[in-house]
Amino acid sequence: MNGKDVTSLLNGTELLAILSDQERERLAEGVSATSFPKGSRIVAGQGCAGILFVRKGRLRVYLVSEKGRDITLYFIEPGEICVLSASCVISAIAFQVEIEAEEDTEAIRIAGDVYAALQKNNLRLENYTLRLTVDRFNDVMWSMQQLLFFNMDQRIATYLYDECGKRGTTELLATHESIARSIGSAREVVSRVLKQFARENIVVVGRGKITVLDERKLAEKIDQI
Repeated sequence: MNGKDVTSLLNGTELLAILSDQERERLAEGVSATSFPKGSRIVAGQGCAGILFVRKGRLRVYLVSEKGRDITLYFIEPGEICVLSASCVISAIAFQVEIEAEEDTEAIRIAGDVYAALQKNNLRLENYTLRLTVDRFNDVMWSMQQLLFFNMDQRIATYLYDECGKRGTTELLATHESIARSIGSAREVVSRVLKQFARENIVVVGRGKITVLDERKLAEKIDQI
């Protein structure tokens, strides 16, 4: 698949609408279709991975402590763009993030130097990038708020409630380990809270699956501050 074919996959997106025909031709020189198997890591902190547009699957953006513990900042869903993967585009960002494929993921990669050159001469594209960055920092602040001010019941209830909304279903394919990784906790702690939720008839816990029985009770858990 050549650059123009890959660029055509962006038809209908705000990104492509911002660019002139000449800029689209320049973009085609720096795009490629890529895929990431579930669990694969995209190391963004030590280099410029480019701008990633997710077509299918899901990417997890997270921070890792010196002791190896990680905390999820946010997820990139289909139709969304990851800008923090391109440190060469947003040089003011001083911290390092890591990215991994939460699911088998198909994406379009835009080379960082190509995107940076387009942005330099296109104020609308620069504003678009800034807006994406601000939106993501809102997600980061929400994650930090949960980490600092929510108890474990609230954090797990928030995760389950948000996942139901994003997935459009109350049957979530998630393990205790994946939830622990997402909220920056230990698997044993997650297991203990889920058992309590099950006793309260809020969820049913199965092998690799959690079924939410009562979203209202989950919301009440979140509001117990």
